Amino acid sequence: MPRTTRSSRVTGLFSTLQARDGVAHVVYTSLTSAGDHLGFALAHRATEQMIKTGGLAWTILRNGLYAELFGALLAWTPDGLESAFGTGALSAVARADLAAAAAVVASEPTAHVGKVYDLVGDPITAGGIADRLGSRTTQSA
Repeated sequence: MPRTTRSSRVTGLFSTLQARDGVAHVVYTSLTSAGDHLGFALAHRATEQMIKTGGLAWTILRNGLYAELFGALLAWTPDGLESAFGTGALSAVARADLAAAAAVVASEPTAHVGKVYDLVGDPITAGGIADRLGSRTTQSA
């Protein structure tokens, strides 16, 4: 029995999806380029490569850190806002904005064939959030 590579299996799967189900375009949500240092980034990049060589039209949406996660990692204390991120800035993006971007791609996929989009927001800090809310930040947790 000949040995098949993972890439050839993906190509075969894509061919089946195209013939059986009429799939013509793959939209994959991945991890932003800024996350390449994270342990799970390798799996995303390998999946992207398989999609790119799989034989179907494709678009890759590289999602940034969810703003909702950033907010969930802030803690209000009697002394002010405490952050696990210290004074560091993160380019967070709301999940609703990511969904809107995916809807744009899905509604007109031919305009986005072969494109990779890094979807990130403007850099924010806990101190910036505290300033907007009229509070102050304390040392990081």
